[in-house]
Amino acid sequence: MTIEQVHQMLVGRAKQFNESGVSMIDGLEIAERTQVYLRYGYSTLWSYCLQALKLSEADTQRFLQVMRKAKVFPELKKAVVSGELSLPKAARIASHLTVENQTQWIETAVSLSSRKLEIAVKDQNPGAIPRERITPRGNDLFDFKTGLSKLALDKFNRISDILSQKLRRPATAQE
Repeated sequence: MTIEQVHQMLVGRAKQFNESGVSMIDGLEIAERTQVYLRYGYSTLWSYCLQALKLSEADTQRFLQVMRKAKVFPELKKAVVSGELSLPKAARIASHLTVENQTQWIETAVSLSSRKLEIAVKDQNPGAIPRERITPRGNDLFDFKTGLSKLALDKFNRISDILSQKLRRPATAQE
């Protein structure tokens, strides 16, 4: 296979991937309207997605959030269907959409990278307290996630730099 053939194959698969997300949103809209999940013994569309459709919690959240917001804000669905806006970005802005700001948020989401969009969304609600989380990774290792102010992050980085100089090698966050 040539490099061009590999590229064209991946472009086609990416298009199919994006189209399948749009199809899933359309299908879930029908499932919600017809309550098909009840006929299969599930009390909610959420549990139907997780158990019958075997979707991950993250995908279920994205699909349902965008599907429900798209009913209220058709421009959101139009941007996703056109391929202008990715499903993850649409899900990221969905809870912030209002009649007054929908156009602005959709344009912002289209124009920014995911990382910059995340910052823009958080800037709109700076008082939101991040959820702290400690997750086990092994017998004696844990992930620790928390929110930091810019000042606290700067201090953390300064301490890390000082420790790296002392150790004469890059210091890890654990140290």
